Amino acid sequence: MHITAVQAAHFAYVVSECKKRGISTFEPTQEAEEAWCDTIVKGTAIRANFFKECTPGYYNNEGMPSESAARNSTYGNGTQAFMKILEAWREKGDLGGLELKHLEQESQPSANL
Repeated sequence: MHITAVQAAHFAYVVSECKKRGISTFEPTQEAEEAWCDTIVKGTAIRANFFKECTPGYYNNEGMPSESAARNSTYGNGTQAFMKILEAWREKGDLGGLELKHLEQESQPSANL
């Protein structure tokens, strides 16, 4: 449950920053989402042998490795490394990788900012 608390704190940071900056909606950019999925897929290689030997189940797609299962996996380099990624992202303070919509844009067409 520790990582769930870490993710909740990170999400609370994003929501708080958006409120401070007058941002009404946010979502990942296509580029950021693809980059993160690539990171996740590459991380599954670290555990490939483990998953081949593991009892079939949710985490190894019932013993049938696939690109889809890899894309839906967890971060493979451990909790500490994941936390450092989140911390570094917050320290930059630019909400990089998010498509943002400011309150005054609600009646205007969506724009990437």
